[in-house]
Amino acid sequence: EKKLLDSAVTGPCCLDSNGAAWAHRRRPLRQDRPAAAEPSPAAGWYQVTAVAEYLPPWEALVHKKCGLYQEYYMVRWGPPFDKIDYSNTEHGGEGPGTTWEPDECLPDTLDELRTSAKKAWLAQAQKRELREKEELAVKRSASEKELIKRVSAESGDQDAGAEKTRRTDFNPKRLKLCPDVSHPLVGHAVSSLPESTDEAMIKKDWPKTLDDYPYNHPPAQPPGCCSICSCMEDWHLGQLPDKAKSWISDQSRDALAERAMQAFTDQSGLVRKRGAVSNMFFAEAGAGVTFQRLSEQGGDAHASFWALSRRLKEVAMQVAQAMPLGALKGPRGAQAMQCLGRLNGHVLPVSRDVEYVGRSGPYEPIQFEVGAGAPDWLTLSSSGEVIIGDNFPAIQPQKVPLTVSLTCEQPNGLPQQTFSAIVLPKDSSNGSKALETHTQEVVREVQGLPEPQRGFVEARLAPIFDFSAKQCRAAHLGTWLKAVYEASNMLQTAASANVVPSPGVEGGGGDATA
Repeated sequence: EKKLLDSAVTGPCCLDSNGAAWAHRRRPLRQDRPAAAEPSPAAGWYQVTAVAEYLPPWEALVHKKCGLYQEYYMVRWGPPFDKIDYSNTEHGGEGPGTTWEPDECLPDTLDELRTSAKKAWLAQAQKRELREKEELAVKRSASEKELIKRVSAESGDQDAGAEKTRRTDFNPKRLKLCPDVSHPLVGHAVSSLPESTDEAMIKKDWPKTLDDYPYNHPPAQPPGCCSICSCMEDWHLGQLPDKAKSWISDQSRDALAERAMQAFTDQSGLVRKRGAVSNMFFAEAGAGVTFQRLSEQGGDAHASFWALSRRLKEVAMQVAQAMPLGALKGPRGAQAMQCLGRLNGHVLPVSRDVEYVGRSGPYEPIQFEVGAGAPDWLTLSSSGEVIIGDNFPAIQPQKVPLTVSLTCEQPNGLPQQTFSAIVLPKDSSNGSKALETHTQEVVREVQGLPEPQRGFVEARLAPIFDFSAKQCRAAHLGTWLKAVYEASNMLQTAASANVVPSPGVEGGGGDATA
């Protein structure tokens, strides 16, 4: 607002009425009123009776009578031009005797009229923005009430309805969401894709009104490029002022990373430094270097890691054969399905003696789908949450078997993973009572681990078992499966890591080689 009211746009070289030269911007504006016009101006001079309207750059750009100049004014001309209709000309106004003129065409003697037109536009803009905010608040309120009413009717619970409303608030189009890889409860969706990558087709689908933008993601106001980069131009990625991202730099962290890399490359028996001449620095495995699996050197300890990891998965899948329907609703219900998906997203070798490679996972499931044979009233969201339809039967069956298909980000050639589960529709509990036997079994199996590894695994199981009081905790099904999954994953990693003590190092401490 301050910049608008205190400057005028000029050409690269412009003289004002006092003979001073200006380039591109003239400030401050004059405050005196313009002198009265002469009845018969000299040749080359024209009377201006008023500056009726003003348009800022971002509005003038899209106005059919304006153009690429920074600012435009509607000028009302004096006699004999006040009766002429300019509406059919390129820059003519709607009323007689008016035209739209760029800022640089108005002399500095009209500064007081400039300022008055700008103040009038600012007042109208503020009223318009306030009215739009009020209308948007009314629309949002009505939309939220409708969502609460609909979701509450589906779930039969006002609190659950409010929770679901918050979670679906950013999905007004009710699109099928794929969960974020890092935050599975956050969903993403694409409403439509262009028919081709042709520039004309892409521009065809650009948002043209405020209603075309996604909810809570409005366009820039005012639109246009910011003052520090050109990232909004379509044909390139923009020229960022700081490509090195200096704000990320951390002296202490950078020094530790450099020391770690130097210590690794100093292991001449393992690695060779390459690329010093070409400046394409990289590390290459040394000639004749072989790696030994921990399971080959660790003996019974690492064999027990592998076996226990598989045993915990088996116990989790036993729990999946009797899951209360009430425990599968809401975010923690989605957590239960996500943990079962992660456990079954692993493609584990049947024996620890079979080489375990990165292609075997584990992979984060990014989508859950119910297979054929499931009742039509029970579906899964893309994040794994159970959704009950309006046609939920009044007389529920005792058990509902499910086959759940997982979509994972995994290499081509690996089969799609599935797992089987059984849902108990008549059970509305969170599953904690039925889990005590399984918790005791898991804790009993873990006691066979050597120290200090057992302490790390027990820390993962602490949400479901109090190891100080030696008793089970009342845990939700989702919490229970999360704890067991994390323990299983930790054991699997310990049994599969290619890390062995350096030759000549006594005991468990000291350096390690990879």
